[in-house]
Amino acid sequence: MIPIVPTIRAGVFAPILRWVSDHGLPVETFLRDAALGDSIAEDLEGFAPIMNGVEMLRLLGRAEGADVFCRIGATTDFSEVGAIGRIARSRRTPRGALLAVADFMPRHSTHEVFAVHDVPGGIRVIDKWTLAFDAEAQHFVHQYVAALVHSICAACSQQRPLFSRVEIVPHPTAGVDHLARWFGRVEAASEPRLVIDIPTRVADARADSVVYDDDRLLRGQPVVLSEVDFIASLRWTIQALMGAGAVSIKDVARAVNVTPRTLQRRLAEAGVPFSDLLDETRRDIALHLLGSSRLSIAEVAERLGYTNASALSRAVRRWTGQSPRHLRAQAHSDRGCKEKKIAIGGAER
Repeated sequence: MIPIVPTIRAGVFAPILRWVSDHGLPVETFLRDAALGDSIAEDLEGFAPIMNGVEMLRLLGRAEGADVFCRIGATTDFSEVGAIGRIARSRRTPRGALLAVADFMPRHSTHEVFAVHDVPGGIRVIDKWTLAFDAEAQHFVHQYVAALVHSICAACSQQRPLFSRVEIVPHPTAGVDHLARWFGRVEAASEPRLVIDIPTRVADARADSVVYDDDRLLRGQPVVLSEVDFIASLRWTIQALMGAGAVSIKDVARAVNVTPRTLQRRLAEAGVPFSDLLDETRRDIALHLLGSSRLSIAEVAERLGYTNASALSRAVRRWTGQSPRHLRAQAHSDRGCKEKKIAIGGAER
């Protein structure tokens, strides 16, 4: 079986992108320097390649300081990160919320292992990855996870410190001392994992009320991501990279965490040429954007990596036999008819 692309729900990056925007920093620059397109900022339940997301964390950490993800976490409500956040905020205590995160993790990320254990005096959270990161990237990834866990605890408890101990891979130059003012006792980890000890007084602190309906959120959630077809995960990856320029097999191989040659071999085993996969993904995105977005045809062309609007127009005619303007007009007409029928139906009731 060909392994899935390392993938995570795009919502996890929402607090980062919001913080960058709030501080007047160039969101598009950070996305594009990590070879990510704008789509990850638009669909919280969409998917993004983990390796590119980690590169974005590295770039931001280098630009804004070694504790930047603690600063981001301090302004974050965990429900901001999409489905996994809303499910966590449907529980009354940090213990319940973190157990919910652990249960949902296989539907949130392909290569992250998140566990919660009872220990004397409280609970222990352990986060680790089945991907190899260098020490700098590992530190930033785990700092961000710890900051999000801290935001979960802060929603229920005002007692500080919220953690009794944090064990984390040191930053190559800053070490771990820069985290003490955020987390309290911080120790250097001897292996690539994050350990957070949370005392019982915090773990079992009760929120005044739950924010979301748990049963409603859990209905219809997708299957375990690691069980998704390899080609389907490549489509997600290509879509997430669209908008950062023309997508090449080298770009996709980087996201898959393999060499271009290995990716070519895996595509050959699956019987799908890269050019066909790219063309089909572009088609699906183009037809969606032309039918439902306010982007101009030139902006759609740029997002999909075409040199100009004329190149997109030729591709759309090849796919559908119609022009982009005709498809957009037809979609608007169909939507207007549908809205009219709904209004009439509502009046009859």
